[in-house]
Amino acid sequence: MPNLSKPFIERPKATILLVAGFFGLGVVAYFQLPISSLPDVDFPTINVYATMPGASAENMASSIAGPLERALSNVPNVTSMTSTSSLSQTNITLQFALERDIDSAAQDVQAAINSASGLPKDLPSPPTYEKVNPSAFSILSLAATSDTMPLPEVYDYVDNVVSRALSQFPGVGVVDYHGDQVPAIRVQVNPSALAAHGLDLEDVRTALASSTVDRPKGTLDGEKKTVILGSNDQLFKARAYNDQIITWRNGSPVRIRDIGQAIDAAEQSKTAAWAQASRAIIIDIHKQSGAKVNVPVLVDKIKAALPALEASVPSAIKTHGGFRSDANDPSLCAGSRKDPLNHDRAGGAGYFSFLAKRSSDAHSCDFNPAVFDRYLHFHVWVRLQPRQHFADGSDHRGWVRRR
Repeated sequence: MPNLSKPFIERPKATILLVAGFFGLGVVAYFQLPISSLPDVDFPTINVYATMPGASAENMASSIAGPLERALSNVPNVTSMTSTSSLSQTNITLQFALERDIDSAAQDVQAAINSASGLPKDLPSPPTYEKVNPSAFSILSLAATSDTMPLPEVYDYVDNVVSRALSQFPGVGVVDYHGDQVPAIRVQVNPSALAAHGLDLEDVRTALASSTVDRPKGTLDGEKKTVILGSNDQLFKARAYNDQIITWRNGSPVRIRDIGQAIDAAEQSKTAAWAQASRAIIIDIHKQSGAKVNVPVLVDKIKAALPALEASVPSAIKTHGGFRSDANDPSLCAGSRKDPLNHDRAGGAGYFSFLAKRSSDAHSCDFNPAVFDRYLHFHVWVRLQPRQHFADGSDHRGWVRRR
């Protein structure tokens, strides 16, 4: 058997030089190793959601979540599927294998949504998807407030101007809101007045639905020219709804103001958000799931573009914040290499936020920690909802299905 040690023992100087060479190569390679304080283990995740105003959690689970789940189960490389149905909405979260490309997965999800059969025909809008993990922290939070403009008008500018501009940044997955105030017209009906005219709520709903549709008006054809008739018969303000005729009784019109009133309000009357002591629209920016995104660089680009965004909306709307999740603070990421305690602080903040999301049944609060290295800053959004009581005595806000 050959003695492998003999050449090194007989040539001690060469052995020392060889060991020194390997040691030098190791020192050089050590500083070239890619070290990441936050390694990229973000699984590709897509969130599919659908809404149907007024539908209960049971109806959403059976008539919307069920057909979508059957269609989405045919998408390849899905490792888990979580479906949550609550009042008026359904969310289905799909998690894919780590090697799956998020863009190709999104195409398969869209094809599955299009092929889903059995969905209600009266859905106000088709199901949509977002390339974002709903359980992930937002990378940046902003607050839009105004001292003079109503919140529904503030939301209108935020949704049509600010949100669209923020969504165009590479790496942004979705821009969502807290305390959103979608402009809407609310019709309040007096049951006694309604019964006195021999009407019910379905008569009012049908009349209102047919009165605010922008329909084609036709043309007037002459010998030498054709005139296209154009007129917008949609209703946008409450005062126009108050004059709307519901039906005729004894040769006289019955209008909305005869049985109640229409008011300018928001679509959701039980959601609200505050920035300090002022009502606000909270804007949360999430990074795209499953993509290699340099979060600190993306946040700096968004902050640099904020003055231009503020100039594109009325001066009465003020944008505050720029708070970012502690896990994406570059100072914290850099300091974690030198101070192991910073890792404990980040882990503690994430664990505290995880516990905060599982608050009591009286209300739901989402805590978003900002810079955690020197101080802890929280935004609190409270959504007041009546609890749903089921026949089995349980008390839930929605149903959760897991596969």
